[in-house]
Amino acid sequence: MRSVGQQIVLAAGEIFLQAQEKVNHLYLVLEGELTAIQTESDGADRQIFHFAAGDVMGAFSLIGKHSMLYSVKAQTSVILFAIPLPLLATKLSQDICFAGRFYRAIAMILSQKQWQMTAEFSQEILQFKSVMLQSQPTATKGILSVFSSLHDSDMCWMVSKGSLKRVASGATYLSEGQPLEAIEIVLEGELSILIDTEQHPLLAVVFGATKTLTRSAIAQVTPGEVLGVTAFLDMTPNTYTLQAQQETLLLSLPIPDLTQKLQQDSGFAARFYQALANLSAERLFQILCRVGCSGAKHYQPGNSLCEESRYEEEIDLGVLQQITIARARFNWMLQQLGVKV
Repeated sequence: MRSVGQQIVLAAGEIFLQAQEKVNHLYLVLEGELTAIQTESDGADRQIFHFAAGDVMGAFSLIGKHSMLYSVKAQTSVILFAIPLPLLATKLSQDICFAGRFYRAIAMILSQKQWQMTAEFSQEILQFKSVMLQSQPTATKGILSVFSSLHDSDMCWMVSKGSLKRVASGATYLSEGQPLEAIEIVLEGELSILIDTEQHPLLAVVFGATKTLTRSAIAQVTPGEVLGVTAFLDMTPNTYTLQAQQETLLLSLPIPDLTQKLQQDSGFAARFYQALANLSAERLFQILCRVGCSGAKHYQPGNSLCEESRYEEEIDLGVLQQITIARARFNWMLQQLGVKV
């Protein structure tokens, strides 16, 4: 990274990147603080969140988003380290061990950024009922983020090592504070993510939880989604409760088996951490879209359909191909486990 990257020094107050600008580098923040800014219709700037030492910019390129969603302004003197994306892609494809370490680090940074944004959002921004801690933006994108990165051999290993767990409707599957014992993949059904409004008053405000309830649902988890990603990356107890809204079937991958596989199989580790990095990037992207800084328009009848016109939730052909592959792998997993597709 040092051989291909370069340092960039910014002065306090300098605008570094503009909204909708194409990003050709991955930027690591070495020193200082920057702010992501969205310009309102009245011309006023709104601070969305902050970047500090250890953060990255340009990670949305992992999910095919190569344009900035917001402008970036240096709040202090800043030192960045810029790595050209084409050279980074080449290194990731050629060096499996490097890829595993890189994707794991990116997944951890993006996962932590979700929590940072939750704490930083003002009440004005949080007038919508967000889904910050949700396990998915949509079922399709959740499946795409994970299964499009894995190989068929990875799927075979997961099927062989995982065990099926059925959760009755209304039953609590996982309680807040429990140590993580497994990564779970939802095969059928639906669960709710619940928070304790007394233990997490800030999150209660963020998600619009009802103050009269001790526990409130902040998200729904549907088939194809992966549970326990944040706790697995940080190796911390989970911070929410999972409750089945209908009879739900899970594939449970024990953490000891998964950890051993990641240590022994560099190729699997690279692909698995890439899947988690993609998933974390997709979740963070959806959060930003919810607060209005996606920069894309919604399609209306009569709008142009030319290649230059881009709309919210539009999916290009490359992504459609990935969705097809990911869906086929997920359906194959269901068939191997005896679950009706």
